[in-house]
This record gives sequence, structure tokens and C-alpha cells, in this order.
Amino acid sequence: MFRLVLSNFAKSKLLLLLLCRLYLSGFNVLFSYLTQLGLGTIENGAQGTLFQVAAYMIGGALLYIFFYYVYSLNLAKVFQETSQFIVQKLVQSFINKRDSQEQTTEGEAVNLIHTDATNISLFLSSGLLPLLDTSLSLLVGVVYVMSMNQVIGSVFIFGGLLIGLGNYLLTFKMEMAYEDYMLAADQNYNFYEQLFRIMPIVKIFKISDWLYRKQVQFFSSREKHFNQYNGYYANSLSLTEGGVITFEIISLAVGLYLVIAGQLEMAVLLGIWNAGLGSIIYPLSDLPSLWNYFVQYRSSAKRVTTKWLEDQASGQAQTREELPEKAGKGITLENVSFSYQDKPVFNQVNFRFEPKGIHFLVGPSGSGKSTLLNLILGVYVPHEGRIVFDQANEVLGQETIGYVPQKVSFFNTSLRSNLLMGRTVSDQQIEAVCTALNIWEVVEQLPKGLDTVYGEDIKLSNGQIRRLAVARALLSGAYWILLDEPFSDLDRENQGYLMTCLRELRDHSFIIVTHTSDMIQANDRVIEVQSL
Repeated sequence: MFRLVLSNFAKSKLLLLLLCRLYLSGFNVLFSYLTQLGLGTIENGAQGTLFQVAAYMIGGALLYIFFYYVYSLNLAKVFQETSQFIVQKLVQSFINKRDSQEQTTEGEAVNLIHTDATNISLFLSSGLLPLLDTSLSLLVGVVYVMSMNQVIGSVFIFGGLLIGLGNYLLTFKMEMAYEDYMLAADQNYNFYEQLFRIMPIVKIFKISDWLYRKQVQFFSSREKHFNQYNGYYANSLSLTEGGVITFEIISLAVGLYLVIAGQLEMAVLLGIWNAGLGSIIYPLSDLPSLWNYFVQYRSSAKRVTTKWLEDQASGQAQTREELPEKAGKGITLENVSFSYQDKPVFNQVNFRFEPKGIHFLVGPSGSGKSTLLNLILGVYVPHEGRIVFDQANEVLGQETIGYVPQKVSFFNTSLRSNLLMGRTVSDQQIEAVCTALNIWEVVEQLPKGLDTVYGEDIKLSNGQIRRLAVARALLSGAYWILLDEPFSDLDRENQGYLMTCLRELRDHSFIIVTHTSDMIQANDRVIEVQSL
């Protein structure tokens, strides 16, 4: 995960951030050394040297401001680019994953895209680089302090090791608690997604009391794990802050003892103590927040990486095969077997959908009509056998398929964008298709026509939305158009418009799942799914 994310950035940007951090990390030691040098010149009465030291301090401070500005500017870009990269990869993995029996739940997907992607991005921008800063500060501080006085240096090192070890041990408990918290959050988010999908049922059946109890149950589960995690984090903070104050006092006491004993000059003590506090002890106070970022990163990286690996495995199981070139554009099922939740649906099915014309999939509810459609679409993967598209010369032929699902969804963008989905089609073609489906007059009456934003300015009936979904499938340019219960939201008149439109499209083939036989004509092909 870490290597993959870093590969997304230009090496020059990473090098710039590293150089900035090197200077920022070493500035405290530089300032401590100049302070010590300045105090020494005062004791020696070297006024000219004192002005030089002051000039170096001012110049160093100006450079610090400059490097800090450059670092902060690029750090914000790193966060945005990392978050965008991870979200893009996750969405691609959701799209590419074909076996919907193992699909990510909506709540988990929202949590992965929102929380986990943010956690990983925050670790890189606010955890990893500050951790590098702390490490560099510790290294420079230890070298400087030990070179000045090994006794005080040993005190700082001992204190740093104790504080660091305590935080390290607490990290493992924090990580386990956070992983449990994220799993509970997945379930909670999924509950909310389901709640909004069935909101009409909630209102009709007046089940707010039941929903409240369910929400309390989910919240209690999240709260339990969060309190565990937060408790370990609080322990880390207490240990660190207490340790910092303790060793701040101990180091000063040891230094003053050495000054009184004549083994150390006061100017040197001030320089050492400032460097030790600024470069060793105080950076350790950031450890709890850094470990916090690290724990969240580790947990989120596991979840995201697992999802990527699952999807890659799913994709590898469907490798496209080179097949002998066939004439026509048919779809062939070769020894296809499929079970849903351990219940056999199809067993060694051999069947061919010939190109041209309209194919109706009929049968009672539960006979496998929609399942067969999903197998052809590639949403489900056959447990045995394969589905071959002649013209595509490959197992998966998404490029040759348009689809109208039972439940139609559109994005909150312009109607034009929803119909075209990134394709280039003229307004005249859009008008022709919509006119054939008896929906163009509705489009013309919208506030901005095709540029009207769906979900904001549009209030359409279910039947109108259904016809727009059919228009979207036809405008995709696909040869095969698959429609799942397309008549369910249409009145008799618009059912007729739809079938007239489909029958006039001689350059396409259609597979229609339906419970009604009213629209079937003598030259249509009817497939009884339960008899396959």
C-alpha cells in the first residue's frame, strides 16, 4: 500500500519535502548552537562576533519561514492527491469486480472511500512526514547533546527510550480496538444506506421506535470499541506528557549540578538543555498523535489492500480468452452452472441467443430470469462453463451490451450527462431516440431542457424515468440491449411506444425479462427460463 501510494508522486516533490524537513528538523539544534556561541561571545566581550551570530540567527529564521511555507503548501497537495488516488483506485475496484455475490456493502464502500481513504492520506501528510521530522530531530539532537556532554545526553536518551517504548506497547492495543470500531462503523453506515432506500416504508409502517432501537444498538457497539481505543490513546497522552515534564526537570537538575561542580559552563548548559528539550524531549510529546495516525493508517491500509486484492482475484478469475472467430453477434452459454446461496439455479446450460430480433425471458418469480441477465452482463460469474460473445471474441462483452435495470438510478448531474455517460452524441440523435420513446416532450418542458440537473430541477414519474433509462441504453451504441422488467412502471400506451421503438431498431438485439406476455408477437423468441 505504502509503496503503491508513493509511486503516484513525482520524485522531485518527495525530494523537496524531504529537504524542507531536514532544515526544519535541524533548526532547533542550529539555533541552540548559535545561542551557545552568542553567550560565549558576551562573556569574552567579542562584540563583532555577537553581531555576526545575530545576523546568522535572523537569516536562519527567515530561511525557516520560507521552508515552512514551501513545506506546508506541498503537504496540502500531497493530502489531496493521495486521497484522490486512493478513492479512484477503490471506485475502479468496485466497478471491475464482477461477482456481485461478494460485493462490498454500500455502508462499507462509503466508509472505505470516506474514512479509510482520509486516514491513509492523513498519515502520509500529517503522520509519516512529521514522524520523519521527529526522527531527524532526535538524531540531530542526540548527536549534538552527546558531543557536548555525555551525562546530560544519557539522561535525555534514557527518557526518550522510556517514553517511546511505552507508546509503542500501547499502539498494538489501539490498533485492535480501532479495527473493531471500523467494522462496527461499516454496519452502522450500511444501516443508514438501507434506511434511506426504504424511507417510504418507514413512513407508512411508522416504525420509528424500532429504528431508534436499532440505531442505539449500532451506536452502542461503535461507542464500546471507540471508548477502548480512546482509553489507550489517553494513556499514551498521559504517559508522554508526564514523561516529558519529568525528564525536563531531571535534565535541568543534572545540568545545574554539573555547573555547580565546575564540570560544565552555564552557557554550554543552556545550549545543551535547549537542544535536548527542543530536539529530543518535546518532539516526543507528538508521539501519541503520530501513533494515532499510524494506527488508523494501518487499520485502513489493511481494509483497502484486502479489498484491492479481492477484486484483483475476482478479475483474474475472468480472464478474457481468445476464441475462434465466429460470424454474427450471438451470445452462447456453454455448460453454464450457477448457484445462489448454495441453491442451484442453472446446471450445465447450453443455449444460444441468436443476433437480431427480440428475446423474451419468461417464467415464474424465482425461476432465474434476472440471474440469467446478470450472468450475461458479467455481474455474476458462472461457477462452471462460460458465456461467449461472438463479435467481441471474448468471455466478457460489456462493450457490446446496454442495460436497463429494474431499479433505475441517475446521477445528480445534467440530464444530457446522464443519458450519454461521457459519450459523444448529437442533440439530434438524443431527440430522435427520446421522441421514439414518447419522452421528448417531457424533456423539452424541463427548465433547461437536456441541461436540467436531475434531482434538483426535475420531478418525473417512475414511467418517465424508466423511458429515460431505455433511452440511455439505446444511446450507448451497444448491439445487445438487456431490459429487466421494463414494463413495470409504464402504462399500456407507453408500453406500446417502447415496443414499437425496439422493433424498429433493426441494428440491435434485445433480451427482455418480463412477467407479462401482452407485448410478445409471433416472430419474437420466447425462452422459458425454468426449462433451460
